[in-house]
Amino acid sequence: MSAAADLAVGDHSGTSPSLQLPNGGTYYLLARLTAGSSWMESDAAKDSNDVAVAPQTVQVSGPVIVDNGTAGYSETGAWTTENVTAYNGSERYAAAGGTGQNTATWQATGLPAGLYQVQATWHAYGNQSSNAPYAIYDGATLLQTVAVNQTLTPSGSSFGGVPFQTLARVNITTGTLKVTVGNTGNGTYVVADAVRFAPLPVSSTDLNWSAGGDGISGPASVNQQTGFTISRTYTISGAAAPSSFTIAYYASMSADPKQDLSKATFLGKETISAAADLAVGNHSGTSPAFQFANGGGYTLFAVLNADNSFTESDAANDTNNLALSTQQTLVSGPVIVDNGDPTYAETGAWTSQLDRGAYGGSDRYTAAGGTGSTTATWVVTGLAAGSYAIEASWGPYYNQSTNAPYAIYDGSTLVQNVTADQTATPSGASAGGVPFQVLTHVTITSGTLKVVLSNSGNNTYVIADALRVES
Repeated sequence: MSAAADLAVGDHSGTSPSLQLPNGGTYYLLARLTAGSSWMESDAAKDSNDVAVAPQTVQVSGPVIVDNGTAGYSETGAWTTENVTAYNGSERYAAAGGTGQNTATWQATGLPAGLYQVQATWHAYGNQSSNAPYAIYDGATLLQTVAVNQTLTPSGSSFGGVPFQTLARVNITTGTLKVTVGNTGNGTYVVADAVRFAPLPVSSTDLNWSAGGDGISGPASVNQQTGFTISRTYTISGAAAPSSFTIAYYASMSADPKQDLSKATFLGKETISAAADLAVGNHSGTSPAFQFANGGGYTLFAVLNADNSFTESDAANDTNNLALSTQQTLVSGPVIVDNGDPTYAETGAWTSQLDRGAYGGSDRYTAAGGTGSTTATWVVTGLAAGSYAIEASWGPYYNQSTNAPYAIYDGSTLVQNVTADQTATPSGASAGGVPFQVLTHVTITSGTLKVVLSNSGNNTYVIADALRVES
């Protein structure tokens, strides 16, 4: 303010210069008088009347980025700042491998109801969590939890000079989107940088497997390391697809359509890009050639628009993008089921640990000396009737059970109980870089083998790693 009339005693109305907000969201507008402290006011000793707040908020459309240290970001527990190549030049980190007492939360309020792409960024480093758990909420309602590998650079478009990786696409109704990351992941540290919430335009296209004759089918049997294809027929409804899209193919020894396919065997992807294949109608074809590296009986799965190339018309409640085969594909050869696979299950309290002596680099442990109510179970399906060697792996350590109890079942029939000394290195052939020890040989007639390990052994801990079955 410099004009003489605006400096005189009295009320003064006017308009600010043109301003811009670089980030979406809901804002309170504030104004401060004598912001540059040009001179000392008469009430300077106790100046409480220089700030005004607009009575109505301003809603800015477009993406919202919440960075660590800005409004909408909060923490619990102990976090430390580090200056790295991160959004706005810094990020926060906390010790991983905890109970969830350290959390970082990003929240945006005043958002219109609708679909949003939730993205995150972090500075990648080798000692960070490979399964950092990001929980996404619509208000107070948990929508989903996504495990993120923070040892790898985020994969996606860049904003503010750093890449952001998509965590999920979610539909919200409360006007508030919240993301929380905790310290329960593995590694040494978990990182909290910035999160981006971007509203998504909705297309008129619905990809689905809903028409008569739609679905997928594979071969009844196939050998390991031998190529095979999957026949598929999908439907495009409403309008032609606005862009190319992908179909992701998986295989699992579980036929549960609600299982977490990230734990299943990923076979590969097919990109649909030809104009004729993007038009409204039914589309039949064949997948690329895939191979199995593991034996067993598998249900095949296919997911339309697996990379979220565009937002479908039913994206708020999309339940028709998944197809599964009605017939199992039987794969000959040895079968390995690792902890975390779809047909591995637990009861009671188990904890993950990184272990160089374990198959896949990690195993699960629980307190030994129990009643047997804490169990780990491995299931193998699609076995031809016959005799099989049942083998197990574990990373040896002195405080583990010398009599870890494994119960072997043919279907639901108990066949044999055996024990293993988990203080000693498994004695047998290696697979995946670790040795497996033969527990026993059994005859299977039902087509399904089940092995149950319980916590009733001696010593301090019992270990659940991987199971291998070979005829």
